[in-house]
Amino acid sequence: MSKKMERIEHRAGLTFSVSAVAKVLSGKTEIRGIKYNLSKKHTVPITAAIEYLTAEILELSGNACREDRKIRIKIEHMVKAISNDDELNHLFDTSVTVVPESTPKFHTWTYKILKQVHPDTGINADTSRFLDKLLMDLIGKFANEFPVMKKDIKIDDMLNNILSHELAKHAVSEATKALVKYNATIEYDKQIKNDQKVVMEAK
Repeated sequence: MSKKMERIEHRAGLTFSVSAVAKVLSGKTEIRGIKYNLSKKHTVPITAAIEYLTAEILELSGNACREDRKIRIKIEHMVKAISNDDELNHLFDTSVTVVPESTPKFHTWTYKILKQVHPDTGINADTSRFLDKLLMDLIGKFANEFPVMKKDIKIDDMLNNILSHELAKHAVSEATKALVKYNATIEYDKQIKNDQKVVMEAK
């Protein structure tokens, strides 16, 4: 198996980096004084949900960009897209549009997702940073759902607590699908290793 296929996100059928999300999530839970041993059963479905929501934002923002007859998504396009969707507007705070001049943490993956939903549309640097801020805030919401005393939580419950109605339904579906696919590749690898061991022992 190639190194590319060994990456967690590829095993789960995702574009977004699971390790990048896990790093931020871990940092935000530690801020609350909690040190979780975050496993793939947490990070894979959370990343899948974040990827789904990112695609939703970028698809609607790309539509707003096209309506404006532009080729690059600007912050005002993204704000308009989120504001016009009741569930996204409830989830994200778009009131602060000024973001620090820094390299977005998630640009590599959000750009790939953009090209999946709007292949001919670009995004400017300020908007990438703005989207990064929205996603960091979203991961913070996930971190806040990890209880202080209880050392585990069902991801479905977490998604239903944070998201509403249709967003929750689709996010749960995407999260479940990604985790099932990831676990299937792990089981497949185990079976291959066991088969190889049997062959070696038979020689």
